[in-house]
Amino acid sequence: MTANGEERDNMAVYNVYEDPQLLFRHLTDEKPTHDPFYMHIHDQYEILYFIGGAASCTVETATYPLLPDTMILIRPMESHCITILAQEPYERYTINFSEELLDNIDPTHKLLAPFNDRPLGEQNVYCASDFTIHPQKLLSAMQTPDSTKGDRLTVTAYLFALLHEINRAFARKKSDPIPPPRSRWPYRRESLRAGCPAPCFSWR
Repeated sequence: MTANGEERDNMAVYNVYEDPQLLFRHLTDEKPTHDPFYMHIHDQYEILYFIGGAASCTVETATYPLLPDTMILIRPMESHCITILAQEPYERYTINFSEELLDNIDPTHKLLAPFNDRPLGEQNVYCASDFTIHPQKLLSAMQTPDSTKGDRLTVTAYLFALLHEINRAFARKKSDPIPPPRSRWPYRRESLRAGCPAPCFSWR
């Protein structure tokens, strides 16, 4: 599927749910190419959870290497794109959702703090070790067994749980902030050892 939502012949779609407020997908591009992925923006929030492949994700001016179990958070109007680094199967979960989806359960939108309460193109990345519940457990629970078609109740129930986990991880990161730029390189090496990518900044 392209950034415009077009399906391709070499794509495996494991599960999908879509309505005007919510789009959930579990996908694999078996032979990904560079062409379908370009810098773009949405008017919704996005969660990208990378399972496998060889790719990086650029958000604004920061480029994040995608390692297995990397999560990228993107808020509305935050420009981003995927760069395919090798023709290996590219598997991921993606969730796009509107702010209105949270109006009833979270009217003050506290769950959106990890998306909104940070500068553009910064603090976008999380890894599985940042969470008390492995994100893939919640993402896989959103899928409908024995069907490629998801249902709204299942997806939203586990999405709210996932947003709660992300919010807790964001709060922990705020209390233990990343070192300033002068000490970024030691931090990056430790991050990569722990399996969590640090950004490689690209000024364009």
